[in-house]
Amino acid sequence: MINLAHSRLMPDNPVMTKEMRVRMRGSRAYWLMFGYIGFLAAVMLLTYWGWLQSVGQYGGYSRVSQLGQQLYNAIFLTQLCLALIITPAITAGSLTIEKEQRTLEMLTMTRLSLPKIVFGKLLSGVLFTGLLLVTSLPLVALTFTFGGIDPMMILGTYTMLFTGSFLMGALGVMWSGIAKATSQAVIYTYLTAILLAVAGSGLYAGYASRTYSNNDFVISLINSVSMNWFGTRFLGFTVPEGFGFIFNALLIGTIFVMVAVSKLEAKPERRAWQLRGLTALFFGIQVYSALREMAISRALVQMPVMPANETLTLIFPSMLLMFLVPIFCTGERTKIQEAEGNRFFLRAFSPRGLRAGFFNSGLPFMLLLVLLSGGLLLLAGLKTPNLGMAMLILGASVAGFGRFCQFLSVLFRNRWAAWFFATLFYGYVAFVPFISSNCYINNSRPPLGFFIDAAYFDPTAALLRLSWPGLSLDHLLLGPAPLSNVLLIAWGLIFIGSGLMIGLLSKRRKTA
Repeated sequence: MINLAHSRLMPDNPVMTKEMRVRMRGSRAYWLMFGYIGFLAAVMLLTYWGWLQSVGQYGGYSRVSQLGQQLYNAIFLTQLCLALIITPAITAGSLTIEKEQRTLEMLTMTRLSLPKIVFGKLLSGVLFTGLLLVTSLPLVALTFTFGGIDPMMILGTYTMLFTGSFLMGALGVMWSGIAKATSQAVIYTYLTAILLAVAGSGLYAGYASRTYSNNDFVISLINSVSMNWFGTRFLGFTVPEGFGFIFNALLIGTIFVMVAVSKLEAKPERRAWQLRGLTALFFGIQVYSALREMAISRALVQMPVMPANETLTLIFPSMLLMFLVPIFCTGERTKIQEAEGNRFFLRAFSPRGLRAGFFNSGLPFMLLLVLLSGGLLLLAGLKTPNLGMAMLILGASVAGFGRFCQFLSVLFRNRWAAWFFATLFYGYVAFVPFISSNCYINNSRPPLGFFIDAAYFDPTAALLRLSWPGLSLDHLLLGPAPLSNVLLIAWGLIFIGSGLMIGLLSKRRKTA
């Protein structure tokens, strides 16, 4: 009866059961729990000692409830840092160890599906992290004696901690599926975790300081995006605080898991529709939530130097699109696909080619996301007279950059090399002109043309110019020429030139 009830609550997963038994069979797990609780207790004692010192110096014994909040915040932040460290360490080698021991092939030959194998590896690590979180509840209960804490706050906090552990565990499983060695997977996991932690900290800082917005569009944009993650509004609806983080973390974690599953497939393109569907869902939620928040809060306000224009709201989806292009438009071709030359890439624009799932269909997929951005702008209630030109700017930038990524893939014959140089190029285009122009404003020195002229390839700069016709372009190469027109021509030339180079390289390698 007990086994039957257990099977109904949680479907049987032999991989998860085996991993959990192996982990809990020795004394290592219990020593880890002991050290975890001991470290949290030490943090609580140090926080309490600091509070006593401040009370002895400044007085204020009547504010004991603040002690409860300080102890609770100290425990929460400590567990957050520990979860970011422990969970990836558990899952980063879950699949690479199977590869190194050459047992992965035998595991995939069983009746277990690949998603079940990957989720079993992931859940075994996440559940152990959840066990560590549960063991800290007695310490958290001590904060109730001082007041200032309610049970719903604890429930919400621990749900966010467990969800964050799931996200970090999924990140480790993803790199474990991609990398060939455990050491590589661990390094890549922690580097990515640091980037995610920095981005999350920036979003939370924007949410915490949202009441201090100083009529700056950048601040308003960060506040609108952060509200989707940490605020009380999600997709325009009122939700409990933290609901957005939980939903987004689960969605991103699922995407990471599907990446790992696709890497274990003999034909990874079979999972392409799942990955692209989840990515489109994530993209649509982020864009619509940000645009809807701007429409609700009227984040675009009239400023003395920059007029309010709803075309500016497309800056956020343009940044997301240009970030996603190197991910979906780079890849490696087979020998048969190399022999086809440009026909391999042109075939992707047909419905059959789009369903095939090869990396050549990444460009049509990104163009569909461009159309989705325009539809979400209208759905959010932000109408602009320049929508047609703005969509043309986004479409040309994505098409030209995607074609350039395909050329880099053909040139290097390595997806990671193509992704690295494409991302480096976009980083240069997006940030160097901005930094150069700020240096000019602060130091009154004209920026070097090589740096500032990169703005001709940045859709963000073109959208800014389209929204603000009074923006000075004197230090650009073509001076007062319309930035949007120059961008369309520049990306058009790159699109054509990349296609010609792909054909040339394919023909040369075919005859070699």
